[in-house]
Amino acid sequence: MIDSKIVDDVAVLTMTHGKANALDIEFCDALAARFDDLRKADAKAIVLTGKGKIFSAGVDLYRVLDGGAAYLDAFLPALEAASVPMDTWSTPTTSAISLSPSA
Repeated sequence: MIDSKIVDDVAVLTMTHGKANALDIEFCDALAARFDDLRKADAKAIVLTGKGKIFSAGVDLYRVLDGGAAYLDAFLPALEAASVPMDTWSTPTTSAISLSPSA
C-alpha cells in the first residue's frame, strides 16, 4: 500500500493503494504505521507522493456508503492517526503531486 525509501536523508513515501489511493481504514493504518517506522529513521524530511497519475482520490466514499455509521466510527480515528503525524512531524513534511496538463 505504501512503498518507502530513504533518498539523500529524505524519506519518500509512495502511495500504491489501488488505482486512486483512496483513503480507507486499511490504507490509513498502513500510513500511520509507516510514520511510526520513520520515527526510528534518520530522515531530515518526508515527501509523500502517489504512484501514477493520481495522488489520492480522497476518502473512499464507496466504503463509507457501504459501511455506514459503523464504518465511520472506525474510519475517523484511523484517518486522524494517519494525518496527525504529517501536521506535527518535527522535520519538514511535504507532498509531491504531479499535475498533468489539461487536454
